[in-house]
Amino acid sequence: MLFRSIDALGHDDRLRALHEAWRLLKPGGVLAFSAHNLRYCHAGDSPRMQWRGDPLALAREALRYWRCRRNHARVEPLRTHADDHALLNDPGHDFACLHYYATRDTVARQLAACGLTLIDTFDHQGAVLAAAAADDASASLLYVARRPGD
Repeated sequence: MLFRSIDALGHDDRLRALHEAWRLLKPGGVLAFSAHNLRYCHAGDSPRMQWRGDPLALAREALRYWRCRRNHARVEPLRTHADDHALLNDPGHDFACLHYYATRDTVARQLAACGLTLIDTFDHQGAVLAAAAADDASASLLYVARRPGD
């Protein structure tokens, strides 16, 4: 299982990694990985200050906020956007690095192009997502794919 490590790769390297996963899987083998969701309602957001009632907690939050703003500004020129994927600052790392964000359709096409069959997609609460279901509440989605048997 890959836990978003595939999201640290650029577009071409991501496709190579999926091809390599196909090669390493036995026929009938299963690949599960999570990936950032481009349709997430906060994908691509800038850093935000979270107000705290405690002065010490507010001071810590202010320091974190300015660190995130500095990181966001430093990495922003490297961001890229395409119709179906993007490299965006990741808030989980204080906006210091870029991660690959894709739509469900994009991931399904990438898997199919590598010879893998998408079995299911799960939201952030572990529920199976139907093809037409809204996914904008999930920052990341879990994909389960299978290499067809030979």
